[in-house]
Amino acid sequence: MLKCEMAAQERWPDMILLPGFGPDFSIQFEPRAFGAQVKQPPDAPPMPLAMIKNIEDVEKMAVPDPGESGLCPKCMEYYRWMKEHTTKEFREKYGYLDGWQFYVLGPFDTSLLLRGATEFMTDIYMHPQLIKKLIDIVTQWEIEWLKLQEEGPVGRFKLMGVYDDNSGNISRKHFQEFAFPYFKRIYDTFRRVPFRLFHNDAKVHHIMDLFYEMGVNNLVLFDAETDIGVFKERIGKNVCLTGNVKPLEVLLRDTTQEVERECKRQIEVGKEGSGYVLAPGGAISRGTPEANLDMMIRAAEKYGKY
Repeated sequence: MLKCEMAAQERWPDMILLPGFGPDFSIQFEPRAFGAQVKQPPDAPPMPLAMIKNIEDVEKMAVPDPGESGLCPKCMEYYRWMKEHTTKEFREKYGYLDGWQFYVLGPFDTSLLLRGATEFMTDIYMHPQLIKKLIDIVTQWEIEWLKLQEEGPVGRFKLMGVYDDNSGNISRKHFQEFAFPYFKRIYDTFRRVPFRLFHNDAKVHHIMDLFYEMGVNNLVLFDAETDIGVFKERIGKNVCLTGNVKPLEVLLRDTTQEVERECKRQIEVGKEGSGYVLAPGGAISRGTPEANLDMMIRAAEKYGKY
């Protein structure tokens, strides 16, 4: 795992990798802390299986011990090992594994995976109080898990982040009721952290103005379907934007010349008033030509000085 992360950084030394160096267990990690079983496809990341068959079972749920639950002990072991085996150059130049938390899957997404997407979305209407209780339990666990990382191998956070995509797929009213308070509780707990990141690559134009109030100061790898100018106008004065070059239409499928033109446009719009980092919207897709990533770097060097 560490070899892959180091190889990517060595290949593109002028890029910052998000979420950096650290133990990557994909979206199985948080659900497994609650006892979820996992399906392992042969050519895809592990997929947790819904474990709450009856929504009334939420009444019996308790907050797991973050020191003992699921993959948490293994994760802490990985953190310590990676810290010992990451070269001084990587740690000093990029800051990885030194107060750099490796993200947490948000309480909305984690709860949805524990219940199952269809059932969870239905329960928002049919059993709203039980869904809130479920999200509350997950939020409590996540805060305690993050505290444990700080007290252990990661150290006092300089950067922490939450990634949660499905919360962008609900209405503004439902976001304010079933997502916002729980995200805010996490960010309020770590308000002293200089870089508080949030990743959501759903279409978030209807809720983007709530992110700053939620406690976010950096929106990373976000909704590539909404133009960077909309984000800049709506929240760019308060939140640093890290995005949002389209990962499929541009980085995966376009020529290097087209990538350069789009990166230039993104920089010209994003740089106004500062607070902008050129990056893909969402993530780098499998199969993206290395030449297009090289062009992103050259475009940032060419057009990013102002």
